[in-house]
Amino acid sequence: MLPLPVLQVPGAAELVIVLFIFLIGLVLLVGASYWVYSDAKKRGNDNALIWGLGTAFGFFLGLFPGLLVVGIYFVTRD
Repeated sequence: MLPLPVLQVPGAAELVIVLFIFLIGLVLLVGASYWVYSDAKKRGNDNALIWGLGTAFGFFLGLFPGLLVVGIYFVTRD
């Protein structure tokens, strides 16, 4: 089996791991934002777009702020 040429560069394995973590974070950001937006829209909330963007911003700041926004939405939804 041939080795991957990209992984022969010093630091390439770490870069692959960092990119993988970044992609997981991006999927979480987009997925949670879409879920909050669609749930708010389905429930007839006039601020559905704001909730979706707020969730995206929260996850952009970090995992804890993003989960905090989702938790606040979960408690305050109708």
